[in-house]
Amino acid sequence: MLTGSAERSEQHKLRQKELLKSLLQLILLDNMLTEGRLSKDAPLWLQQAIGALRRPDILQGGLKSFIYLCGHSQEHVTRQTRRYYHQTPSELINYYRIQYSQELLLNTDLSILEVSMCSGYESVSYFNRIFLQYTGVSPRTYRNSMKLIYQ
Repeated sequence: MLTGSAERSEQHKLRQKELLKSLLQLILLDNMLTEGRLSKDAPLWLQQAIGALRRPDILQGGLKSFIYLCGHSQEHVTRQTRRYYHQTPSELINYYRIQYSQELLLNTDLSILEVSMCSGYESVSYFNRIFLQYTGVSPRTYRNSMKLIYQ
């Protein structure tokens, strides 16, 4: 796929390689989180709250909803997520938001703004920045590249 036809520009090939690299990193992180490698000793309340981050309504509620689900103070939740997941609650939420937004970009025709809002981001520019940080490409480039791959 990445080497494709000779008609593709070098810039296009580089974008695809970066996209593949980013996707592999996300898959590895997701595998570590879902298999519990980083969280096997985490308290059940924290594991359950993190499991709920796959729900769009919780993602849209952001940190407030996550802290509420945990049933503990924000300080305690932050200490525990750092201890067991080596991330802050906000980093975990962003990770699951970006995962959800990738699904929306691939499986819907929603605009980037609509994907941003459905994923819990109030600012499309902040969404673009976080998406780029996690995947290495912009949401638009991600969608267009994935369409090329799946055609």
